[in-house]
Amino acid sequence: YVMCGDGDLQEGISQEAISLAGNLNLNKLIILYDSNNITLDGPLANSNAENALMRFKSAGFNTMECDDDYKNITACIEIAKTSDKPTIIEVKTTIGKGSINEGTSKVHGACLAKDDIESLKEKLNVSKTPFTVSDMTYNDFKSKFIARGENEYSKWKELVNQYKEKYPTDYELFNKAMN
Repeated sequence: YVMCGDGDLQEGISQEAISLAGNLNLNKLIILYDSNNITLDGPLANSNAENALMRFKSAGFNTMECDDDYKNITACIEIAKTSDKPTIIEVKTTIGKGSINEGTSKVHGACLAKDDIESLKEKLNVSKTPFTVSDMTYNDFKSKFIARGENEYSKWKELVNQYKEKYPTDYELFNKAMN
């Protein structure tokens, strides 16, 4: 699965990846494209006029569109799983939905003002209580990540030690670069 937005698809390397995936019929690839028509600098139309789904279709992708309802997104994903081609699902969204600056670049990568947050919480019927995570959830999350990290770090150290023994001169350069 890949999640991307308008700006991601404007990057040149995206076309190379799209072309390769289509050419290789990577049918397990499912891209969820957050299509909100906004970039950091303003409306997408100011810098891009292409039809993204046509671009993908021409590269051999299965293409779908849906709104931002999770049931519709789930249904599209289930269909995509049966495709013999890679799939892009364009999910039409509204950036900053419910915010005072909804649908504008003012909410792209920016923090909402305190009054906007309060207004949004009211619109969404969200408690005014600050967000918290229970100790049980935090400890469970932390323990799993710490255990996984320690395991991977141990493997890394063993690999580095093997490298050090086999290639001592190269290891010195490696160690110097790492430090």
